[in-house]
This record gives sequence, structure tokens and C-alpha cells, in this order.
Amino acid sequence: MVKRIRMEAGYRSSLQSHRRKTETNFVVDGVAEVLNGVPAPDGPGAPVTVPSAAWTRHTAGTFWTSPPDTLHRVVAEQAYTSVEVSTTELDDVVRWADDTGRADGRITAEHPGGRA
Repeated sequence: MVKRIRMEAGYRSSLQSHRRKTETNFVVDGVAEVLNGVPAPDGPGAPVTVPSAAWTRHTAGTFWTSPPDTLHRVVAEQAYTSVEVSTTELDDVVRWADDTGRADGRITAEHPGGRA
């Protein structure tokens, strides 16, 4: 799957992980602070601990990959655009924290009619 992601300065994505899905994000423009590489907790409701060293700054031309069972979150330091390439498991999203209260699973507006 390929999708374009655009975030305005100050916005942050869900703190999330996937059980099977792998994602790679390539920054097209802007600047983002990215949490990546911390193992996801064992189950729902488990405490989430994020060391400060897990955050890196990404600018145009850089990328990161989030394998299964890895916590990740993007915070747009400046307006930010990336291209995300992932395996096809659209419903495989575990949200540990979300500013808008979205539940686990696919965001239909981002993947209408896509495969599960």
C-alpha cells in the first residue's frame, strides 16, 4: 500500500503499533519528530514507557521503518509531508493513544474500500 501523509505543524499521529504490518515512511518536505523502535506492550491496558532516546528528528530525504510490534508516532515540527509504503494489513492498527479518540483499526477515510 502507498499513501501520502500530510500533517500541519504541531499535529501528532496516534501512538500506535501493528501486529503484522510493516511501514516505511519517506519524508518529502517539512520536519517531524518521530518515535520509533520501542517494543509495543504485551496487551491492551499495559503501561507504555517511552524513553527520550527513542525520538529522532526527520527532514526531507530521510526515512524510517516501523516493523510489527513496534510503537511509533509522528509529531510535525513544521508542516510535514511523507510517502508511506506498507504491507497490506489495513485493519492492523493498535492505537495506544490518540488525540481524537479514534479506536483501533482502519481509518476508513484514508482507505475507503481497501482490502483488510
